[in-house]
Order: sequence, then structure tokens, then C-alpha cells
Amino acid sequence: MAAEDLGLAGDESIVGVVYDPLKPDRATTEKVLKKPIWKTQDGYMVIVGLDIAAVVTTLTAVAAS
Repeated sequence: MAAEDLGLAGDESIVGVVYDPLKPDRATTEKVLKKPIWKTQDGYMVIVGLDIAAVVTTLTAVAAS
């Protein structure tokens, strides 16, 4: 994979890879590893879940009053 495919600038022949020695098939790039949590799929799902919970709570409170 080329560095520009990952949005990396600089030397195209070097892409930092991080892996768990106990599970070497689960490798990722340094850029993905350092990505803020809200920009990951897991973070996105948590934010969507919290938004849904807030809407349901608000609708329940309004319906109860």
C-alpha cells in the first residue's frame, strides 16, 4: 500500500506498522493507531448511541409530563 493511500506525506516508501506480537495478523498503521477515538468506527457508534439515548430520554420525559 502506498503512503498517499493512507493520507501520509513524506517518504512514500516508509509506512509505520504496529502489530500485536500475540496476534500478528491484527496489524495497523501508526496513523490509524493514533487517530482520535471520535474519528474511529467504535467512537462513531458510541456517539450515535448517546445521541439516540438522549432523544429517547427527552421524548420519554416530555410524554410523562
